[in-house]
Amino acid sequence: MKQKDEITELLQRLYGFSDDQLLKDFKEAEAEVEAEGGPTPDPEGFARLWEKMREQGL
Repeated sequence: MKQKDEITELLQRLYGFSDDQLLKDFKEAEAEVEAEGGPTPDPEGFARLWEKMREQGL
């Protein structure tokens, strides 16, 4: 397994979440989204976002 960096270890100590708990929570959230039908694709989304960014000069 990959060695954790110091920030990850510190955050896990501060908040009390283990890798296993985080993975479990992620899997539960993923299952909930899937049960609700999941995200719907937006084929026009990128074009809309790109145009908005261009208008804002980004």
